[in-house]
Amino acid sequence: MHPSSFVGLRGGLMREIGMWTLENAYPQLEGISMAIFTRFHGWSREEVEVFVVDVRKEMKDTRIHIYWPM
Repeated sequence: MHPSSFVGLRGGLMREIGMWTLENAYPQLEGISMAIFTRFHGWSREEVEVFVVDVRKEMKDTRIHIYWPM
């Protein structure tokens, strides 16, 4: 994606979409992570719980911006 595509997207609609995305993904994170990392990667439950704590901190960090096509 071209950097100029992000001009003017800091507020308004994009901010609201980000808020709703966080609200939808945040509660599901532990369950999804537990299934993937214990079944397919052989992690223990405790390893996943520690990992999820760090991921949740990063999800709320407003300095981090992600993009995925819709």
